[in-house]
Amino acid sequence: MSVSIEQACCNALKRWLTTKLPDVTVSEDWPNPDKPLPPKALTILRIGAREEVHIDPQLVDSEPYMVGTPPAEHPVLRTYRWAVKEIRQPVQLDVWSKYKLVRDDIDARLDEVLHAGPAQTLGLAFADDFRDNIILPLADGHPGTVDCQFDGTEILDTPGDVQRDEFRSMRMGVLTAILTIKRQQPRMKVIKLPITNGSVLDVYQNP
Repeated sequence: MSVSIEQACCNALKRWLTTKLPDVTVSEDWPNPDKPLPPKALTILRIGAREEVHIDPQLVDSEPYMVGTPPAEHPVLRTYRWAVKEIRQPVQLDVWSKYKLVRDDIDARLDEVLHAGPAQTLGLAFADDFRDNIILPLADGHPGTVDCQFDGTEILDTPGDVQRDEFRSMRMGVLTAILTIKRQQPRMKVIKLPITNGSVLDVYQNP
């Protein structure tokens, strides 16, 4: 089954939080009101539709287009992956517990977990030790990474919640990634043209 880019972003965040908070139940649904509240729970909710920013298509990678039995490389066609859009998915991160002090403890730990640097999240040995956000590897058929940016904690304790021993806090955030698509196209050459500011412009041309 295919997974949307925004779901892949949520899955990456869920994997990271589950790894760093092994004693916390991480899910994408609010706790079931008909069941006891887990001692430590964290939920990731997508809020509204994803936002999209169109970008100039950029070639990400390519691979041979295989045909026949046994498969052989097609003499003309290749499979190209193109970056076509930046997507931004608003999300809501909620911490739940029966106890105020436990909820506050999870919030404090999240301050560390949500500011880890690429040395931890991507395994880059000489990268920054920490960041204002986290960058996580995507999976589920999507290449690249997701940038996870969150605001500070908002405490949401009402008298009714306290009476039910249900303590919750919330962080709003945005998950940002690049949407890529695959296309079978005639084989292309990449021509690199130096430009005045010292950078290089890639031009794609069919041979």
